[in-house]
Amino acid sequence: MSRPESIYHEIFADQVEKLCKRGMVDTDLADFFNISVRTLNRWKHKYPEFWQSMRRGKLIADSKVAAALYKSGIGDVYIEEEKIVQGKNGYEIVTIKKQVPPNVTAQKFWLTNRQP
Repeated sequence: MSRPESIYHEIFADQVEKLCKRGMVDTDLADFFNISVRTLNRWKHKYPEFWQSMRRGKLIADSKVAAALYKSGIGDVYIEEEKIVQGKNGYEIVTIKKQVPPNVTAQKFWLTNRQP
């Protein structure tokens, strides 16, 4: 059962930003606040600070996905530490450079949306 719209509290603006940063979409948010999506949409219009917080959080989450997609499309090189047993000397930490090859599907998706 949904809570009435009148139970909106100012703290919800802070909460919704944090939830959106973690990738929640409107149906998830409505479930979290125990309201309907329709009530969530009313809150967006009635409480500008709530709407702005939601937008900020979603922008951050979207930016992280875009950066990951970009890296996937161009490939990446990263450093990884591994422990290798060295007999009587115990463990020696060895740094290894690894390469992730470019992902053609990510490239196609990126170009389709950025260069239609």
